Amino acid sequence: MKRRARVLLLAILCITAAACGLDSVGFLEYVDDANVRITTNTSVTVYNLPRSIDWLTLDYTENRIPSITSSDLNTYHTYFQIFYRIYLSNVLISSTISEIDLPTINPTLASDYAALKPYTVKTNYYAASVGSAFASRNYWNIDDASGPNILRSSGLITPYPSDRFFFNAPDLKNVAYLNPNNNADVVTNSEGTAYAYVSQYIVNTELNSTTLALNYSAPTFLGVYLLPYPSYYDTVAFSSLTVSPAPGPTAELTLTLGKEIPALTVDDITINDSSPPTGIQKGTLTNVGAVYTLTVTSITAPGTITVSLQKDGFNFQPATRTVTVSN
Repeated sequence: MKRRARVLLLAILCITAAACGLDSVGFLEYVDDANVRITTNTSVTVYNLPRSIDWLTLDYTENRIPSITSSDLNTYHTYFQIFYRIYLSNVLISSTISEIDLPTINPTLASDYAALKPYTVKTNYYAASVGSAFASRNYWNIDDASGPNILRSSGLITPYPSDRFFFNAPDLKNVAYLNPNNNADVVTNSEGTAYAYVSQYIVNTELNSTTLALNYSAPTFLGVYLLPYPSYYDTVAFSSLTVSPAPGPTAELTLTLGKEIPALTVDDITINDSSPPTGIQKGTLTNVGAVYTLTVTSITAPGTITVSLQKDGFNFQPATRTVTVSN
């Protein structure tokens, strides 16, 4: 009698699940968060993946092509997918990136993270809905042929640059390419685009033999990572940046760089003065070798400014200095 009751209950549950649109597939084992090991903001290694894969590493270290390696890369491609989206930012974070950093990097990154977070709860069960959730946030799959180099999705129609490497390249940030036909996996940022970050999740997948659709485990967040510049970029840092106030609300910024930059113009220089002194205006730019002098006017109050440079073919680090106003 008890056995018949259990069978009846199981039948009712199956009918209910079908009516609710849930997939009648077995539970797919997820990647445990405890096995995700992050190395600063450039690489992550996942250990003890389901299906007996010992480890998987994604590496975005500067001055090399981003790579993906695994104890069994062929099996990884068969059973797992990594969803990603690229976010442009004017903020450099040199340490390990945490949840609190996401709005600072790019507001859309924070919004996407919040929307996808419920799916990463391991007590929940998700199947086909995971794929829909990522698609709705415009997340793409790392190319199935990736290895050892990580490649952006093969589903992109005509991405720029066409090699599809995860590099912070000029074409990646070109506004003309930020559309569904080209760089649909890239999110711009009104505050600036000096840096590029990738957010990524790993999901255990299985083909439903009945519907021939993919079913998914609960996804695991693998973190946010800074994309390196291509090897043709010439890294140039401020060796010094000084502020020389003059009488009245004017000043000169002296930018001493590591080398002279051909055809550097005022338009290549950005001054962020969102806190006082507000209203700063750029004047003329002159240079003697690698030492550049920029006049600035309309300084209305003491405060802090951030000076950054952006020029195709060069990688600059922003510099922050305090501006004072002479009475």
